[in-house]
Amino acid sequence: MQIMRSDRPRYKSNTRMRGSLIENQATTRGTLSYFGTYAVNDHVLTFHIESSSFPNLNDTDLKRVVTMTANDLKLENLAPRRGSGSTVQLWERTK
Repeated sequence: MQIMRSDRPRYKSNTRMRGSLIENQATTRGTLSYFGTYAVNDHVLTFHIESSSFPNLNDTDLKRVVTMTANDLKLENLAPRRGSGSTVQLWERTK
C-alpha cells in the first residue's frame, strides 16, 4: 500500500538523494507505504505489516472496517493514531 499527498513539493536539485531538509521532511510527512499480508473477516480487513516506510509499524496489524458497493470500496479506521474520530479511505472503481 502506498499513500501520498498530491501536493508534495518537487526537489529543486531534481535528485532524490540531494533533497534539502525541508524537501525530505515534506516527503516523509506526505508519504506512507507498507507491505505484508491481509485477511478479511466479517467486514474487517486486517493488514499484517511486514515492513513500512514508518518503521514503528513493522510487524504490527492495522484493522479497517470494510464497506463495498458496486463501484466503491470504503476503508474506515475507527482508531487513528492521531486526532479524534475515524478516518476514511474511499476507493472508486475506474471506468
